[in-house]
Amino acid sequence: MKHTPEPWVSTYNNTANGRILCVQQNEVGPSPLIAIIPFTNHIGMKTREANAHLIETAPNLLKSCKELHFEILRILSESGLSISVTTHDVLQKAKQTISKAIRN
Repeated sequence: MKHTPEPWVSTYNNTANGRILCVQQNEVGPSPLIAIIPFTNHIGMKTREANAHLIETAPNLLKSCKELHFEILRILSESGLSISVTTHDVLQKAKQTISKAIRN
């Protein structure tokens, strides 16, 4: 499964029901919609904007996590160093998160 290509941006869009906060692909013309962050009384404006920015950066976070995971494993393999239980757990969490993001 592939995600919508980056870059993603968060924008306010006007609708018949008022303004909504969206995350969409940043391209000229109609852009694919990635997410709508709803306006509710339970989530404040700053939290909605923080959620939008997190979603907006997801492709770059995934790419960076994959690269970092690969580099750490490469360095460990080349050096022959053993790793602590904590480092092993962190690498496993990274691998699980990457797998969840790409559904592999």
